[in-house]
Amino acid sequence: MSINKILLATALCAAASAATAAPASVEELTNQFLAALDQLPGYQVEMTKLQRIRGRLQPEETILLKQRRDPPCVYMKWIEKPNLGRELIHCPARYEGKVKVHAGGRKNIATLSLDPEGPVAMLDNLHPVTRAGIYEIGRTLQALRSEVATLTPSAGGRASCLTSNAQWSAGAYRVGRSEICFDNNVHHLPVSLRLWDANGQLMEQYSYFNYRLNLRLSDQDFNVRNRMYDF
Repeated sequence: MSINKILLATALCAAASAATAAPASVEELTNQFLAALDQLPGYQVEMTKLQRIRGRLQPEETILLKQRRDPPCVYMKWIEKPNLGRELIHCPARYEGKVKVHAGGRKNIATLSLDPEGPVAMLDNLHPVTRAGIYEIGRTLQALRSEVATLTPSAGGRASCLTSNAQWSAGAYRVGRSEICFDNNVHHLPVSLRLWDANGQLMEQYSYFNYRLNLRLSDQDFNVRNRMYDF
C-alpha cells in the first residue's frame, strides 16, 4: 500500500464528521477507540489488504466489508482486481459454520463451503476470516495496551498512530513491531494497520476508508440468497 493510499484513507475518514483535537496520550486514544467500538453494533467499510505469503508480498486486494457484532457475521466482496467479483460470507451459526465463497467472474459461478481454518480457505491468507474486521483490531489493542510505546501524528495530522515493539504471535509468524493509526474525528476508528516480523520485514498492511456506521445490518446482509449478491 502506498503512502498516498494512507493519506487518502485518513482524509476520507476525517471528512466524514467534524474534527476534534488529537488525543493527548496513548491511554486516551486507546480508551476513545475501545469506547467507540463498544457502541458499534455493525458497520460497512472499504479496505485494502496486503500480506506476505510464503515469503512474497501478494498483490494488494480491495474489499468491501460488512460486519455485525451479534450474532457475529461477515460479508466481503472484492471490488477491484485481481479478485474482482469474489464474495464471501461467514456466520458461525449459519451454513454449519462454513465459509460460503465464490470466485469472481460470471454470475452463478459455483459456491464453495469451506472450513474457515482449513487449507483451501487459508491458501492465500495469513489469518482465517474469523479474525477479519475492526473488532479484531480492538481485541489486539486490548492485549497490547500495556506494551504500546509511542503516540505520533500521521502525515497531515488527521490521524494518530500507536506503535508497539512488543513481540507476539500472529499465528503464521511472530510480530516484532506493530502500528495502528486512528482518525482524529469523533469516531476514532482505524485508518491503517501495519505489522512487521521480528526481523523487521513488513508482513501485513491494511487501510480502511469510506466507513458507514450504525447500519441496520440484518440476516439478509449475510444470506447467500440475497439478490444483490452473486452466490
